[in-house]
Amino acid sequence: MEHFYRQCHYSESKNLPLVIDLTGADYIELAALPNIIATVVDRKENGEETSFLLPQSRSVRDFLKVWRFPEAIAAATQTPFKEFLTLKDKGFLSEKQNTYLGIGNAIDDLEFDSDWTDDSPTKRNFFEFTTISEEKSPISPIGSHYSAPKSESLAWASRLVRQVLKKHLDGKTEKDDIGRVVIYESMSNAVRHPQAKIIQIVSKFDRKRDAINNKRKKGSESKGFLRICVWDDGEAITDVLLRLLDEGKPISSNYWPSYLCEKIKVNVRNFENKLLVTEIVDQADEITREKATEARVLLASLFPGVSRCVAEPVPHTEHPDDLNPKAAQSDNSNGVDESTFSSAPGWGLFSLTKVVLDQYRGNLLIRSGNHRLYIKGYFGPISFKENARYNCKITKYPKVYYPKFRGNLFVINIPVRSLD
Repeated sequence: MEHFYRQCHYSESKNLPLVIDLTGADYIELAALPNIIATVVDRKENGEETSFLLPQSRSVRDFLKVWRFPEAIAAATQTPFKEFLTLKDKGFLSEKQNTYLGIGNAIDDLEFDSDWTDDSPTKRNFFEFTTISEEKSPISPIGSHYSAPKSESLAWASRLVRQVLKKHLDGKTEKDDIGRVVIYESMSNAVRHPQAKIIQIVSKFDRKRDAINNKRKKGSESKGFLRICVWDDGEAITDVLLRLLDEGKPISSNYWPSYLCEKIKVNVRNFENKLLVTEIVDQADEITREKATEARVLLASLFPGVSRCVAEPVPHTEHPDDLNPKAAQSDNSNGVDESTFSSAPGWGLFSLTKVVLDQYRGNLLIRSGNHRLYIKGYFGPISFKENARYNCKITKYPKVYYPKFRGNLFVINIPVRSLD
């Protein structure tokens, strides 16, 4: 993704055309796709022309087709995907994909349903791009999509998906928390963002062969990742929280007890990888306007009790209570009693972070405004050595040459057992 941003930087001269050249790609990181969509949406609204050169690799073109990337671009821009292609590449849209056959293990079956037709009630690829959108007014938890987070959560509770999660996730983790917490909270957060008119979710099991194709370091190839991306085109998290602070309104609730708060080692770097700030941040520290930078409030959005809803109450979305009622009523493996705090402001992203980082030992990436945040947990002796529970790296993008990211993107990476 870093390479993508370097290629898509803005010139001081506006309205120059941009060609996103994918011809040499033999592997595409899933999170690059919503990044590309956000860029194209922003450029289209600014009257700037964007075009694509499709991959020469048949398998990569098949990946884009089976994950419905062309349809996702079209839905986000209200423009047919073929309008972004050269005459030569338009011919690829009619070719029949032959990489994904739905034959093999359960993940293969989820990736491609060979019996699927246009009349089928389910998706051809369970992991493909799903889009919810509004044309005339922003998406709202009291609008027609108030149940979208619940619906997506329950989809992850289907029999085949549960079997896949049970087989490939760590045996000690609560499998239902993928749908009940990870999917629900990330989708609910997007639905409740102000001024969002489109939300897209896409996911993928990155397998061992994907790791090899991506030339990852030796030692990381034995495991795969479940990657989940949720993007909305609403106001940036940083803009919302800084606006409230500028207006003298609180963004943090005093309701939360100190024992829920952890320390985080934070490194802030510029896009040239020069270290700007190194510090230990305590989640219990008060957030004041004098100390609130874009990087600090983006990180704080994951803290317990920090939310726009402290100052501007926002209705909740419909919750998948029937997915796992017992889990919602008891302490989970994070040591947090959900029944006590789940209705309080600032629970959603905090709960999402705890589950991803602590329960699944994964990592979370957020792209919003002029920053990119990456956070993971410290475990064992290293946590004591660093005097912190989490390790966070924040990249600051220069405002002059790089576009402010359109909306908010959450990329959730959950390690799984070895995938062939």
